Amino acid sequence: MVNIIVVVNDSLRVDQLGCYQSVSPNSLNTRIETPNVDAFAREAALFENAYTEGLPTMPTRTSWFTGRFTFPFRGWQRLEDGDVTLAEWLWARGFASALVTDVYHLHKPGINLMRGFDHVQFIRGQESDLLRYRWDDPDDVSDTAIDRHYKPRGDDSDRTWRPKNAQYLRNMALRQGEDDYTLAQTVRGGLDWLDRQVSRRRTDGLFLWLDCFDPHEPWDAPDEINRRFVDAGYLERGGLDLIDANGGPVDGYLTSDELQHLRNRYAAEVCFMDRWLGRLFDGVRQLGLMENSLIVWISDHGHPFGDHGVIKKAPAMPYEELAHVPLLIRHPDGLGAGQRFQSFTQPPDLFPTVLELAGLPAPAEPWGFTPAARRWDISAGVAKPLGDGTLLHGRSLLPLLRGDESDSLDPREHPERAFAYSGLHRQAWSVRTHEWSYIRRMRAGQPTGERALFHRLDDLREQRDQAGANPDVVQDLVTRLDGFVAGLK
Repeated sequence: MVNIIVVVNDSLRVDQLGCYQSVSPNSLNTRIETPNVDAFAREAALFENAYTEGLPTMPTRTSWFTGRFTFPFRGWQRLEDGDVTLAEWLWARGFASALVTDVYHLHKPGINLMRGFDHVQFIRGQESDLLRYRWDDPDDVSDTAIDRHYKPRGDDSDRTWRPKNAQYLRNMALRQGEDDYTLAQTVRGGLDWLDRQVSRRRTDGLFLWLDCFDPHEPWDAPDEINRRFVDAGYLERGGLDLIDANGGPVDGYLTSDELQHLRNRYAAEVCFMDRWLGRLFDGVRQLGLMENSLIVWISDHGHPFGDHGVIKKAPAMPYEELAHVPLLIRHPDGLGAGQRFQSFTQPPDLFPTVLELAGLPAPAEPWGFTPAARRWDISAGVAKPLGDGTLLHGRSLLPLLRGDESDSLDPREHPERAFAYSGLHRQAWSVRTHEWSYIRRMRAGQPTGERALFHRLDDLREQRDQAGANPDVVQDLVTRLDGFVAGLK
C-alpha cells in the first residue's frame, strides 16, 4: 500500500508564494521568501485554480474529510454521526493513521474531526487556546506587553480581541527558542509518528494528517525572520509592533503603515512556515518514505488584508483573497511532476483522489446503526467503485495527472472542472469561471438583491463590479449556481 501524507497550512494566500506569482502576483507589497515550497512545486503538480468550498476553518476540513460540498447545508459545526470520513474509511481498510495539529479549534469540546485516527496529538497554545490560564489571576500579562502588540478599535470588539491577544502572549511567555513554537512542535510530532512506524518496520499503509495553524494570526515568527520583513523605520518612528488586529473595516482603525506592518508580519510567518515545510520534507526523505507516498500540501483559505476594506474574516466574503488557495500534489510515481494545471479543483476532490491512488472503493451510504449487531457499522460500510452513486461530490485528480482528462477551463471540453463554487453557509454563495466570478449575498440562507460580478481576466482581485453592465452573464451564473446546489445529494 502507498502512504498518504496531507499537510495543511491555515490561512495561506497564494500571492505570498513564489511558485504562484505567475497566476497570482503579490498584491501586498511584501517580501516573498518561500524556497522550500518552490522547490517542492518543481517535483509536484501545481494546481493554479484551487478554490476552497465552504468557509472558513471547520467547513473546509469537513469538506476534505467527507469529500462533500458543505456551503449550502452546514456551517461551522461538528461532524454529523452519519458522515463517512477519509480517516475512518482508510482505517477500516488497513491504514495506520495519525492526526497531529496545533489548530486549537479541533481540540474544542464537541468537535469530533479526530474520528478514525489511531493517534491524535494536539499541540497547545495557538491564538486564544486556554493553555496557560491562572484561575486566581486570569489577566497576568501586563498591560504594557499587550499594548505593545495590540491596537483597540474603541468599540465592543475590544472585549473579545484584547483578551484573545492577552491569552496568546500568556501562552508564549515561557517560549525560549524556535523549537518552542507550536509550528515546530507540530512538524516534529508528525515526523516522530512516522519514525515510530518505520522503526516498527511499517513503511506503507500510513496516513498522516499534519494540520498546522501557521500562517494564521497572531503573526509572530521568530525575531530572526521578522527582521528581514518588517520595516525597521516604522518601528523606530514609534509604530506599534502589532501581531494581530480586531477583524473588521480598516478605515478608521489602522493607519496605512500599521496595515503594511501586519502584512509584513504575515509574510514573515509564511517564510517561517516554509522553513519548517522544508524540514518536514527532508525528514520524510530521510525516513525513506518519499518515493512511496502521496504528499498533498493545501490550505483551507486565504486571508483579507484590506483587499476589500477589511482586515481578517470579519465580515467574511468568498472574494479572491479568501477563496483562492494553493494545492501541490506529489505523486509517488512522479505523475504531473513539475506541471501546472489550470482546471478548477476544490476540497471535495481530495477524498476520491486518495481512494483512487490506494485502489479503494468509495463509500456509498452514510454510517448507520445496525440493529441486529446493535452497533455502528464502521468497519465495512457500503462501497461502490469511484464515480456516480457514491457519497462523494468530488472527482479524483489522478486522471488530470495522467493526462486522461483535458486540463481546460472551457466548459465545452471539461464541464466538470470549468467552474468553482464557494460560500459561507447562510451568508454568501459564489461561482467562478475562467472569465467571471459572481458573488451573491444570502440572508438567513435566502438570496438577497446584493450581488456582484467581476471580470477575472482583467480584474482578478475583484475590485470593479460589472453586474449592472452584464445582466445576461449574471443570470447565466445565477442559473448555474442554483442548479449546482440543487443537484447536490
